[in-house]
Amino acid sequence: NAQREEIIKSIDPEDLAYYERISSVKYGEAVAVVRKGSCLGCYSSIPPQKAIEIRTADKFYSCESCGRILIAEEIITA
Repeated sequence: NAQREEIIKSIDPEDLAYYERISSVKYGEAVAVVRKGSCLGCYSSIPPQKAIEIRTADKFYSCESCGRILIAEEIITA
């Protein structure tokens, strides 16, 4: 897909490698939404401060339990 290739060019190679590694071990589900302080990939609790930082979305965060990349629910529903 050409659109995917364009997006990939703008992603840090380390972040892309992490995404691909997690995607391969989590059945293609490398990203999880944070809802009400929990990772929806593994249902582990996310510390309140980390949940606030995830909402700012100015850097990459992963779940300490399952390793998935965390995205704030507010970002995907906006």
